[in-house]
Amino acid sequence: MASPQAVAENAYPARVHPLPDAIDHWRAEREYWLGRLETYYLEAFGVGLDRLQTDDATTPGTRVSVIQDVAKSNPDAFFATGARGILFYLQELRDHGVDPASLGTVLEFGLGFGRLLRHWLPIGPELFGCDVTPEAAGYCEELFGDRARIHSNAEEPPLDYDDAQFDHVYANSVFTHIRGESAVRWAEEMVRIIRPGGIAIFSALDDNVHLNNLSERELDQILLDNDGVREWGRPGVRENYRYATDAAERRLWSPWFEVLEIRRHFKDQRHVILRRKP
Repeated sequence: MASPQAVAENAYPARVHPLPDAIDHWRAEREYWLGRLETYYLEAFGVGLDRLQTDDATTPGTRVSVIQDVAKSNPDAFFATGARGILFYLQELRDHGVDPASLGTVLEFGLGFGRLLRHWLPIGPELFGCDVTPEAAGYCEELFGDRARIHSNAEEPPLDYDDAQFDHVYANSVFTHIRGESAVRWAEEMVRIIRPGGIAIFSALDDNVHLNNLSERELDQILLDNDGVREWGRPGVRENYRYATDAAERRLWSPWFEVLEIRRHFKDQRHVILRRKP
């Protein structure tokens, strides 16, 4: 039998969303969040939903298992979590004085199968997306066509973008999987491609959600020993994890960015909201 320490080290983040496999649950979630998003679009931008936001045929099905939970192979789960997630990002931009419709260029770093990027289509910025998983990038290149510029990137910088190219860059569940010095190198690459004054939002693991397999004592000792960072798992996109305290996130980003806020979302990841320094 494995020791308690070995179990703690190898445990995946807890999944605490209610009824993750219940068909009725995800159908209701999809209806609710797409309805919320549709209302938000109409009130904020005077636009409606795009076909890529509602058509089951535009979802990847079981291909999502390459990078994320197979539960999202259900179109209801795919659309529900995507609509809910993009509402977080759009509202955070507006809360910090940025009209999403005013943005010229937007990049999703680590776009996966386009679960979030598709929800930018009605708003109208020039869209870009990249992903380290070739299957995901290839799928999105075909899905978006000339409506977004998609490509596959390497596991280490640089990206194939110009300096200061983007008004806004966001990354959902990406820096949660980049460990050690790679996190610093990718932070420096974000600095390079975001224009001065541009806004970046990067998700980070929440300890109450993703580290609740540990006791308070275990977590406290790990963070004391590692300057507020816990890294664990195995190599690969899905099984490689990084958690950092708010102080450690500020330490990573503050040399180049003003840390505007670290916002928590119920049963979800935190969002580190940044403005690129001049």
